[in-house]
Amino acid sequence: MGIKKKLLIAVLAIALSGAPLDAAPEYLPRRSPVKYPIKAKDKIHMIHNKMSVSAYSVRKTKSKKHQRLTATQTTPIVGLTVAISRDKKHLLGRTVWIDGVGTREITDLMGRQWTNKMDVLVATRKDAKAFGLKKKVRVILL
Repeated sequence: MGIKKKLLIAVLAIALSGAPLDAAPEYLPRRSPVKYPIKAKDKIHMIHNKMSVSAYSVRKTKSKKHQRLTATQTTPIVGLTVAISRDKKHLLGRTVWIDGVGTREITDLMGRQWTNKMDVLVATRKDAKAFGLKKKVRVILL
């Protein structure tokens, strides 16, 4: 089941239950870091403790013909897409939880000069600069 489907099911369950939004399940993305936002039934395959995480934005083009695609040939989605350095390209297509960011899907690759790093897609360049560079971040492969 894809990450979008899991999030949609969780949001619908909360809406139908009538519970307040601050009572959301732990696996929903949050702005503040959570120790472990996964359930016991989820399988943790690998934990990377010392990855650097920064943000990037995609410039809009005038024509759909030259629209930017990710390494997996999909359109980048703000709040879901993550680019990973080429030394970790074996993780392409996997879902990860990034401490302080939330659950994302690795669908893009970074330039060859970067190692042990992830880039989170944000809406604007201003947001990317505000995000900055976070070092030694815990990344859990789901």
